[in-house]
Amino acid sequence: MNCAQPLGVTRTRILGTAQPTGVAPDAEQLHAERASHVMGGAAPDYALIVVPMPLIDLAAGLITPAAAAALMNAVPPGQAGIAAGTLNTARQIGAAMGVALAGALL
Repeated sequence: MNCAQPLGVTRTRILGTAQPTGVAPDAEQLHAERASHVMGGAAPDYALIVVPMPLIDLAAGLITPAAAAALMNAVPPGQAGIAAGTLNTARQIGAAMGVALAGALL
């Protein structure tokens, strides 16, 4: 992608829409176009995303303390700081990758 191109030209290539440069499209229209582009013409059913979210959050809330306790019990006390840092780094990388994946799919 050429960085000198206006946003409208790049968006036209990606989404296949013809919007004049500098004119913001209707957000709902843009979302529908992206959804049809990604999902082959079908708009997403938000219930498929919204309904499992509380279950995922509940599971994450129950698993995280157990995983941290198991890790901290598995290392010698002298390496507890290294283990805690590694756990926190892995958790943050996983969260960032999850957000990036969700953003790419939605």
